[in-house]
Formats: sequence, structure tokens, C-alpha cells
Amino acid sequence: MPADRIAIGRFSSLTHLSQKALRLYDARGILVPIVKDRFTGYRYYSVSQIETALEIKTLSDLSGSASPRSRRLGPPSMKGTRR
Repeated sequence: MPADRIAIGRFSSLTHLSQKALRLYDARGILVPIVKDRFTGYRYYSVSQIETALEIKTLSDLSGSASPRSRRLGPPSMKGTRR
């Protein structure tokens, strides 16, 4: 394996994103691995994708959601507040 490829397990450890989340982000086109072995299906990421993965992790943590795109971040609803 070339040095610039990081297997999904190692990438998961480096970014604190679960392998399940990485597979979901791949399927949704949010964080697509640089290489996917066509015979084994193994996913490989690059060092340059670590920053993006950490941003996704931060957004996911802030939104309380498994997917950063599944919930829109914004100001809390004013519904039910008194004026």
C-alpha cells in the first residue's frame, strides 16, 4: 500500500469518526475516499482528507446528528417564546 493511502481503520482512529460513519459519508458523497479497491471494497483516504474529516466531526458533534447535512444549523426557533 502506498504511503499516501490511509486505510479506513487507521483513518477512523486519526479522525475519531467511526468506520460506519465513514461508510455513510462515502455513500452520501460527503467524504469520498481517494481510492476504493474494486475487488475488496476497501476504502483508502489521504492525509489531505484528515482536515475535512475533522471539520465534519466537529459539525456532527455540534448538531448532535449522525450526518452534518441531515440537520440545518441555525438560530433556535422562536416558537413558544413570550414577547
